[in-house]
Amino acid sequence: MTFFFSLPYQTSGRRSGRRTISGESDSKSGPFSITISGVPSGSDTDFFSFLEKKASRPFKIIDSHRDTSDVLHITVENYSQSLTLLKLSGIRYSGNKVNP
Repeated sequence: MTFFFSLPYQTSGRRSGRRTISGESDSKSGPFSITISGVPSGSDTDFFSFLEKKASRPFKIIDSHRDTSDVLHITVENYSQSLTLLKLSGIRYSGNKVNP
């Protein structure tokens, strides 16, 4: 599994651009989108529960959808919550290693 990070995700539903997490952010408020590839098919709610148990801080998923069977897009409320998810790099889910 690989985590990707998009900055910023505007509330209008349109993305103003994609940058990696290393670097400066224009804004740390508003929703942020995280793309995870390599997520096994199955219940997304099981995967979200797994993330909630492993996360060091609480987060709220405000939107999620799949592009393909193994690519999952998650939108969280703010920058801090997105960092919480990105810190989960290296954990295993269903035998797959989560990498940034």
